[in-house]
Amino acid sequence: MILNVSLSPSIDRTLLVSDVKLGTIHRPTTVVEVAGGKGFNVARCLMRLGYQAQAIGILGGPNGQTIKELARFEGLNILEVPGSLNTRVCTSIMDMSTGALTEFYELATPVTDSEWDQLCEKVRCHSRSADWVTISGALPAGLPSVAILQLIEAAREFGAEVAIDTHGASLQAALGAGPSLMKVNRLEAASLLSLQENVVASDVCEQLARAVGTTAVVTDGEAGAWAMRVDQKALHVNSARRGRYPVGSGDCFLAGFVAARSHDRSISESLRFAAATATANAQVPGPGIFDLQDLETLLPETVVTTLDGHLKP
Repeated sequence: MILNVSLSPSIDRTLLVSDVKLGTIHRPTTVVEVAGGKGFNVARCLMRLGYQAQAIGILGGPNGQTIKELARFEGLNILEVPGSLNTRVCTSIMDMSTGALTEFYELATPVTDSEWDQLCEKVRCHSRSADWVTISGALPAGLPSVAILQLIEAAREFGAEVAIDTHGASLQAALGAGPSLMKVNRLEAASLLSLQENVVASDVCEQLARAVGTTAVVTDGEAGAWAMRVDQKALHVNSARRGRYPVGSGDCFLAGFVAARSHDRSISESLRFAAATATANAQVPGPGIFDLQDLETLLPETVVTTLDGHLKP
């Protein structure tokens, strides 16, 4: 089983609209609404891929109830820690006439120390039956950055591998904990390692892998992604296919990578599967909602290379 912690759950809404104009009324042609937040998106993707997954997060107020109902409707297995404040909403608006994506993400819902302690304890208990625990999203407001260490410690108490996908001060704190996998975008990684913003992603990935002491993944938008285990060489992957709906693709990338690693696939195989999963996600609106046939088509098209451009099987 793979346990997926959402640090900042949300209702994720995707609206498809034609010809967006400021100051006017718009009537969406399609509305997709799911139980969201990065960890819930990871769990949804894993479920889509046929893996046993559980999602866990702090849910409060009417929006928290809606998230539970949405999860129940789609068969997503969630573990709730009751929260005192109404859970946030994140809205993405796709202009179908231009392809422009506009996003409105409410700040992570604040939580109390007691709620955080309950989350960590629930993660500790359920990690007993988990091979991997993913921790995704922004740390809730009001918590110190080192709170992430409490969660990491709880997640791996019984031997589970831990994957981290966060940002900001909590990323710096997580680095010292040596998670099994750290996934971060190039700019965040450069800032974390005190490198210049224009540093190439392969160099960032190598330095991050050494700093974390395990495996690092550095994503770089349309330039693809790099992965490196500390005792191996950096690998690169990119997809020639693009999609109109990138929301949740990073979460699907993490889901694909962890899914492959949970079956002891190599870093190369895991990177290829992750990239193909992320690209499949971008073909349809809604995070973690994709066509498995798209994934099957994309896998042979997705090529992993070494730093010198040689193909990896």
